[in-house]
Amino acid sequence: MGKIADLFNAAIHGGSRSFNSGENAILDAVEAELPESEREIFSKQRSAVNLVQRQRPGKLVVAYYGKASSVPEMPYQSYEYCLAEVWHNQGKQPRKTNVVLHNGLLQSLERSVPRSESEVREIVSVLLHPQSYQSLPEELDSEEHGNNA
Repeated sequence: MGKIADLFNAAIHGGSRSFNSGENAILDAVEAELPESEREIFSKQRSAVNLVQRQRPGKLVVAYYGKASSVPEMPYQSYEYCLAEVWHNQGKQPRKTNVVLHNGLLQSLERSVPRSESEVREIVSVLLHPQSYQSLPEELDSEEHGNNA
């Protein structure tokens, strides 16, 4: 898509064309921890994102691509795969942000997503491939729709 089409898409669907400074701080920390081959793919995915929607600001941020088929995929092919758990300080309390892939593509930032870089005082740790991941979208769906989810 061209720049005008990207802007139009962001205006129609809400959101922005790219991640904000706080989200980028989390993604930078993950990218720095990845093995070189995966770091290249992750970087290409980040630059291919053309729409970022903050469906639940501070809790759920979702990335979209113009042509997903032309974006290289990470080697983790499942519906939802937690690539990393990032612990960061936002004042006195540590916060956790999950970076989640969908079929090998960067899809979302979940849990405690910083709204600006000032909310990330320090990256405490980056845990790649955490086993403790629980899907936030499922929790949000249940929260909004109860037993009908």
